[in-house]
Amino acid sequence: MAPTNPSASAAGTTRPGWSPPEGFRIAPPTRQTRPLLGVVAVLLILVCGAVGAVLHLRAGSRTEVIVVARTIPVGHRITQADLRGTRISADAAVETVSAARADHVIGKVATTTLLPGMLVTSQALAPTVTPAPGEAIVGLDLTGAQLPLPADQLSPGALVQLVRTPPRETSQPVAGPDEQDSASIVVDQAEVFSVEPAAPGDSVHVSVVVDRTQAAAVLRLAAAGQVAVAVVPAGGG
Repeated sequence: MAPTNPSASAAGTTRPGWSPPEGFRIAPPTRQTRPLLGVVAVLLILVCGAVGAVLHLRAGSRTEVIVVARTIPVGHRITQADLRGTRISADAAVETVSAARADHVIGKVATTTLLPGMLVTSQALAPTVTPAPGEAIVGLDLTGAQLPLPADQLSPGALVQLVRTPPRETSQPVAGPDEQDSASIVVDQAEVFSVEPAAPGDSVHVSVVVDRTQAAAVLRLAAAGQVAVAVVPAGGG
């Protein structure tokens, strides 16, 4: 048997007129992309951006207000050392005093004991040291028509008129608009010292500053529930 020439056989199997292109290489398989990872990355960026924006807005809406720095007893004249500023995100319904108005607080008198960290409000302050010589502070427990304003709208320093009312159990007629009762005005001008709001339906305790000579008469009527408050203009007119 004649020997077989492999090269000749390979050459014989090659199609006539075809030759492999010069420099021909088989391309490696392309790397598969992962679109899900790209979507997750974009979502993370958006979430981080949103969180940052919310934190920035919250920080921007915080305002600096005045709080109590140390215990302030009732009747104490407030100094700068009694106050400090803090930044809070306060609700519009919460009464505060901005740090820019600190000079309006310094020099006023605390109408109640203030503890460290408490927000400073106008109701806790009185414009002057009271009672002055010749004055007295009396307390009134008022309900219903005896108090013409909600307790949170009657601030220390407001001027009021104390009016005598008939006993609740009396059947005597009450003087009408055409029957002026000059004796019904107990104190023509009294200054509100403090207001202690109570739950709806309960009485509100209002302390007022009156002339010392009028204190006994006011207290007798207050004990009988025969005193009402009328708010008068700041000028007293």
